[in-house]
Amino acid sequence: MARHLLETRFAAAGLALGALVLAAACSSSAATAAPAASSPPASAGAQASAGAQASAAAPGFSLPSEDKDLEALLPTALCGQTTIKTSLSGATFAAAATPIFTAMLTSLGKTPADVNLAFASADPTKAPTCGITVGVFQINGASQDAIKTVFLAASLQDETTYTESNLGGKDVFLDTSNTSNKSYAYFKGSGVFFVEAPNEATAGTVLAQMP
Repeated sequence: MARHLLETRFAAAGLALGALVLAAACSSSAATAAPAASSPPASAGAQASAGAQASAAAPGFSLPSEDKDLEALLPTALCGQTTIKTSLSGATFAAAATPIFTAMLTSLGKTPADVNLAFASADPTKAPTCGITVGVFQINGASQDAIKTVFLAASLQDETTYTESNLGGKDVFLDTSNTSNKSYAYFKGSGVFFVEAPNEATAGTVLAQMP
């Protein structure tokens, strides 16, 4: 899934890791994977901590669940299916942070260790056409206005265009570069929440469930 809106702003490695562990845990091939697949691939940029408890699991695969409070902010159901959730703590995320993202955090007076993230998705084996992923980055101790300022400044630098609107009761930014799906982000407290859905109507329904 392409998530240009946040990949280039808020840690491409973290999003890639989230997508990989969700796909691996939910796919039928993962259900028969060898035990070596029990942690995210090294190519994703980080290894899940060995002691992390999983919110959901497939045989031979466990998702990291290092911030249950952050996971609790995300919907418990999507497409009529219970969501599968995963999260990374700052300590784990620090190993995955890209130089660009680290520089952005520096401008906020923060480091990758100050970032926690969580993702949720419907089980694709039960809702294969759902196409919805939600998530949140929390930059601990950073203000909403400061995070928003950094986000918009970065978008200007790479000439990415966003449309600002209200959807699902939220003031959101739509990534107009994503032509296959609708990708939205909004800011609340120290968090950057995002929703990717196949169309605006579905995205609005999901956004209405978000904090």
